[in-house]
Amino acid sequence: MYYEDIFTALQEHKVKYLVVGGVAMGLHGIPRMTADLDIMLDLAPANIKKFITATGKLGYVPRPPLTFKDFIDPGKRKSWTGEKNMVMFTLVNPKIPYQEIDVFADNPVDFQELYAGKKIAQFGNIEIPVASMDGLIALKENTGRKQDRTDVSILKRLRKNGQKEK
Repeated sequence: MYYEDIFTALQEHKVKYLVVGGVAMGLHGIPRMTADLDIMLDLAPANIKKFITATGKLGYVPRPPLTFKDFIDPGKRKSWTGEKNMVMFTLVNPKIPYQEIDVFADNPVDFQELYAGKKIAQFGNIEIPVASMDGLIALKENTGRKQDRTDVSILKRLRKNGQKEK
């Protein structure tokens, strides 16, 4: 599973991140089909550089025409989100095209706050930081995407029924 390689590399390089999106739903015990891995990063330049090193060693590259150098630049990221309505910066594996990592170009909610409430999913020796149910709700509530509305509905129903975080 390519997720395992990514999580291992991120842990080895001490990248500060959270798993969000469909994989996070699965890690909370809510089955959901997804092909990509959605991540929210601490967007501090030093952390972005660690992320670039970790994913670059696995062969991931930004989807053209963007570059890793562009991603480090907060001004460029701001122009992507403000002028081009770009939400995610996508990395692809040229050898295996369906393997993609999507990273928020600009975090829609406060990363530190979400990180403080994170849950840890243990997979062997890998510790995977996952946005909490409340964190996922905060991220997904205002996207306007049908899948996110469905996810929010499920998360709220589970929370209302006393479902514990995984």
